[in-house]
Amino acid sequence: MQKEPVFLTHSELQQVLTRVSPPGIEHAAARICRLLANQPKTTSHQFKQVCSVGNISDQVSKRINPRIVDLGLFVACHKPPQLVLNKLSQRTGHHMLWSFYRAANDADGGSQ
Repeated sequence: MQKEPVFLTHSELQQVLTRVSPPGIEHAAARICRLLANQPKTTSHQFKQVCSVGNISDQVSKRINPRIVDLGLFVACHKPPQLVLNKLSQRTGHHMLWSFYRAANDADGGSQ
């Protein structure tokens, strides 16, 4: 069963931001989390435009996921079912969609 991307509540986002960034300072990891909290299925191109972040996978694997795993959340990417097109309806190299997901727990009988 495929996991569904999730929107984060304001409270959940605040918990995540506290973990990934020092208080009062928004580094790349915090900008990524803020965008994904309200806009699941974000492309790398959108990250570059909105967050000024280039290497998303590095931020996710080193600065986000290890710090939020105990909150039952993680960030992951997947290939979209159809091509991602630019504003000129041309195929782009931005072929991964990033989102927050809830980790399955053993009580649900699920797996990550």
